[in-house]
Amino acid sequence: MNYLSIFVASILGMAVGMVWYSPAIFGKAWLKALGWSEKDLKQKKKGAKSMNVLMGTSFVCTLLTAYVLSTILNYWQTPSVMLGLQVGFWLWLSFTAAFELPTHLFEQRSLKVFAINASHQLVVTLVMAAVLAIWM
Repeated sequence: MNYLSIFVASILGMAVGMVWYSPAIFGKAWLKALGWSEKDLKQKKKGAKSMNVLMGTSFVCTLLTAYVLSTILNYWQTPSVMLGLQVGFWLWLSFTAAFELPTHLFEQRSLKVFAINASHQLVVTLVMAAVLAIWM
């Protein structure tokens, strides 16, 4: 198990999220799909216990995902980037998209919110899988 690659993959996963939800990429569309304004978002951030706690929790979850993905990729002696991407895609499809879509539908949330969130998770999973496969 290469713990440095797991850590780096997690950092890159977090970086993807920061870019993904920035106003320049999908941040504005995500807020609009949620029915929130910039003011609402700032208010929610203030109401949160701490942004450090939220970001820390996100990082731990990303670290856990990278660890499990690394564990799965370790079953192959020398996984290629292509294999890593395939494994990442199928894990995302079955454990993220397939679980999250019904939740969004039951909560009557916008499919646009689902699309933005799920595609973010797909990109994060693929980036982490590629990094982990390269370093194995």
